[in-house]
Amino acid sequence: MENRREVDQDLIKQATQKGPTTFTELLHVTKLPRKTLSVRLKVMCENGMLVKQEGAYMLNGAVGFDGNGGHLMRGVSRMLSDRRIRTGLMLVAFLLSSSVSGYVLATLMATRPVDNSPQFKGTFTMTLNVHDVEDFCAWQILVTYDPAKVGVKAAVSGEFVGAEPIDPYKGVFTKNADISGELLLGGSIITGTPKSGDGTLAIVTFGYYTEDYVLPGVASTAKTYWINSQQGKLEFAPGTLIFG
Repeated sequence: MENRREVDQDLIKQATQKGPTTFTELLHVTKLPRKTLSVRLKVMCENGMLVKQEGAYMLNGAVGFDGNGGHLMRGVSRMLSDRRIRTGLMLVAFLLSSSVSGYVLATLMATRPVDNSPQFKGTFTMTLNVHDVEDFCAWQILVTYDPAKVGVKAAVSGEFVGAEPIDPYKGVFTKNADISGELLLGGSIITGTPKSGDGTLAIVTFGYYTEDYVLPGVASTAKTYWINSQQGKLEFAPGTLIFG
């Protein structure tokens, strides 16, 4: 039975590898019974092997449809139709929605801009790194600072997990600076496998308002989490999260 299913899936993959293929076309090409083909397509879509859009099936990640830019919007649609991709986006949404009371966060596509005040006397950069992690899929970090002395000038993704703007190959990165002295950062993979090892999550540039400011004056809070592929919400172990 297992071999029969694998053979059927191989037939479907071969039929869809060159581009979008309708159900009727797959019936003619694979010669599978209608009910069997329907079941196989459903399972392959749920497992992320195939994506379905506009009534046609194609291999997940394959280039298809028109070549005049329409593939980009359809690519976004394909991202959202894939269960693994939806899970990645939901991980970030879960992290951000469970964070600081009083935050009103915009969507991942349109976060509020960070402070670019022209009154800074100088700047310094802080990197957020992880060390020796395994099965790392999404993260959230809340950084606090003294808003009377420091402001956030810029915050960009380190692209270990997450990228800005949303990149289906590198994930999604979001930031939100608050005038009360809190900076919320987060990221998630979208496609691909969970990350392991060492890497940079984000790079934050602060500006200070006084000439005699003493570095660093920045600290993380308890609102700091990461999520693994099993959607387990975990706190960073000592020595795992490094502020540089």
